[in-house]
Amino acid sequence: MPSDAYGDQLQTAMTLLGRGGFAACVRGDGRARFVYAVYGARAIELSGDDPGFFAEFFAEPHESSVRLDRYSTLETATEAARHWLSGGHHNA
Repeated sequence: MPSDAYGDQLQTAMTLLGRGGFAACVRGDGRARFVYAVYGARAIELSGDDPGFFAEFFAEPHESSVRLDRYSTLETATEAARHWLSGGHHNA
C-alpha cells in the first residue's frame, strides 16, 4: 500500500486534538481532506496547501468562518486550533 503522507499528517492532527478533549475527525477525500474539530461554540478546519497548512476558524459551527490563516507547519496550525477551541483569542 503506498504511503499517504498527507493523510498521516491529518490523522496526527486529529489525534492530538482528540487528546485535548476536542471532538475531531477527518472529512473529505484525497487532497480535499481536512481535519474538522469542534468544542462548545467554536470549530476549526485544518487543511494542507503546498507549502503549509490553513486553519479556518469558526465562532459557531456551521456558520461562516471568522478568519483563515496560513501556517508553515501542521504543528503550529494544530496549536492555533487548540488555543482557539479552548476559548483563546486568535492572534495573527
